[in-house]
Amino acid sequence: MRIIYLILSFLLVFIIGFIFSSDRRNIKAKPIIVMIVLELILSWILLNTIVGIGLIDAISDWFNALMNTAVKGVDFVFGGLENEPGATFFINVLLPIIFISILISFLNYIKVLPLIIRCIGLILSKINGMGRFTSVAGK
Repeated sequence: MRIIYLILSFLLVFIIGFIFSSDRRNIKAKPIIVMIVLELILSWILLNTIVGIGLIDAISDWFNALMNTAVKGVDFVFGGLENEPGATFFINVLLPIIFISILISFLNYIKVLPLIIRCIGLILSKINGMGRFTSVAGK
């Protein structure tokens, strides 16, 4: 049943992309197929091997540490407000999101995030044979 859902979801995405495409004749099937195969291979490696599961655990631990840092910062600034009615959503959800957004903006400002995106785009362009800009941002 999972295979049927997978195939139907791929078909739905292709149909939606085909319907909304402004240049249907220039759709290249080879890069799409290459990227789907790469996605399936990476998914299998990350979800079914010890190395993949360890990598996902390490990334998860890093994000948990980052969120714990955000929560400690919020507790430091707004220490006694968690008992106020209505303040729970603001303190527990919105302020950590603001912290993560600021962190992402800072990484963008010091040019770390664009470097990571360029490197991933370069790797993807070598794999699928498309240009670097197309691999990262689309047309």
